[in-house]
Amino acid sequence: MEKLFKIDDALYEKANPIINSSGLNLETVFNVCLNRIANERSVSFLFANYQVEVQRAESRSLGKNYNMTKSLARRFFEDKGYQLTDNYTFSSENRASRNFWMNPNFDVLKRDWYIVLNDISKRKLHLFKVPKNSLHGYEMTPRKDLRHQNLIDIQIAYNDVTFTDNRSHISFKRYYLDSLDY
Repeated sequence: MEKLFKIDDALYEKANPIINSSGLNLETVFNVCLNRIANERSVSFLFANYQVEVQRAESRSLGKNYNMTKSLARRFFEDKGYQLTDNYTFSSENRASRNFWMNPNFDVLKRDWYIVLNDISKRKLHLFKVPKNSLHGYEMTPRKDLRHQNLIDIQIAYNDVTFTDNRSHISFKRYYLDSLDY
């Protein structure tokens, strides 16, 4: 199906030599871009570097009071080259209990599962990838309340270098990928 649209001439003149020097043509570049949008169900990669740099600058200027968010942590790791899926859990240190606490649905175990732990005190993010079916529901501890028995109850003690869940006693260290300071 042929689609026609307008392209800014000045922008085309700047971009076309770069595209050609890489051995591609404009049609291929558009198809690659559209394919990535379709596969990731997002256009955020188009703006990732710009947004990450702006947010990093803002976080430095805001000092210790800056609040890391799930989406910002995702962008930081994607900027480092990791492709986090939508099967992604983010947990910040709970200052009262000194634990990282998560309650994902048991379905996360059926696909590659990414976990980011936000160490607020050290301003550090830890990234984990649990491959699909490497953990099984019977190994994990469900929440005790009847309304949420379909949720896993995970509590990892802050400063535990093995990243062991206090409930199931499973160490997530084997799934550790990377960390970054913010």
